[in-house]
Amino acid sequence: MLAARRYQTESYEKMYPLTHRERAAVIKCDMDSLPTPQGAWLANYQADQKKKNMHVVASFVLLFGSLFAGYTYNFFSDPDIKKPINLEEVFQQRKANCE
Repeated sequence: MLAARRYQTESYEKMYPLTHRERAAVIKCDMDSLPTPQGAWLANYQADQKKKNMHVVASFVLLFGSLFAGYTYNFFSDPDIKKPINLEEVFQQRKANCE
């Protein structure tokens, strides 16, 4: 295993004679090549936060509005499933419209 690793490192050094730091500088993948923030970042940050906070507020308003409507129209109440369904009561309006 050591012989294989030595062969790999030797062949790698022959193909790429640069050190790791030099290679990183050539292909620009080091910390010095990263973009740095410029300009008024605080104003942009505050504008983005204001927009995100408005989305959070709108989602809470929508959530509580939906819950309020659900409780107002009894969407969350348990149906009385023990009582049998009387089809005459259910379709009484339809029979009256047909006649």
